[in-house]
Amino acid sequence: FLRSENLLKERYNAEIKFRKRTGFYHFQHLDIRFMKNRVYDTIRALNPNYHLQNNPFQQFWMLGYEYIYDNRDFASYPLKGKRVFARFEKHGLFKADDLDLWILKAAYQYHKPLSSKLYSNFALGGRLLYHQGQPYSNASAMGYGNDLVRGFQLYVVDGQHYAMAKSTLKYQLVNITKNVRFIPLKQFRTVPLAIYPKIYADIGYASDNVFSKDRNPLANQMLWGTGIGLDFV
Repeated sequence: FLRSENLLKERYNAEIKFRKRTGFYHFQHLDIRFMKNRVYDTIRALNPNYHLQNNPFQQFWMLGYEYIYDNRDFASYPLKGKRVFARFEKHGLFKADDLDLWILKAAYQYHKPLSSKLYSNFALGGRLLYHQGQPYSNASAMGYGNDLVRGFQLYVVDGQHYAMAKSTLKYQLVNITKNVRFIPLKQFRTVPLAIYPKIYADIGYASDNVFSKDRNPLANQMLWGTGIGLDFV
């Protein structure tokens, strides 16, 4: 981690994306993007591998295709249904590009009620990344967004390939709806609240053959995470 008042990095990108909905639950995205990055001397001194050959500049074209099947009852907190996600990216389309790698990423979620109060969900996810030289700026694997083993939220595990599985069992303890009469718009007077105690167990593995010798100790080993939680929805 680095904290500084100086300008450390500049990023520019331009993107065109086409979206097509081929059915009620089916979505396809095609995007092409140009990216140009610059890091300043502080970054280059601390991490010579941030860009390839310690270059302050990095620019490349990227082509991506994405498919999503989403048949869940409520996207932000689903209790039943499933979601399938797959994405392919090619970074570096031309010889002049400073990057040459491709990524295949996929994820699957399955949510199932076990009774009127008991719910379960299971998720699988992973990525394959092949490269002709991988800079640190494009090494992010587990620990970003929801791609993590719960219990390791404070860590990042960089690398090329990774896979993970997550399972959760939760119980609907409270499910109430309150009407707040002092709100003038009737569309906003209804305030629902649900509380779900839960237990979970996750497993994940990140493979790294570039950065594992340099401050990436959680790569190339199985990571387990279990715990309990309380969701307020």
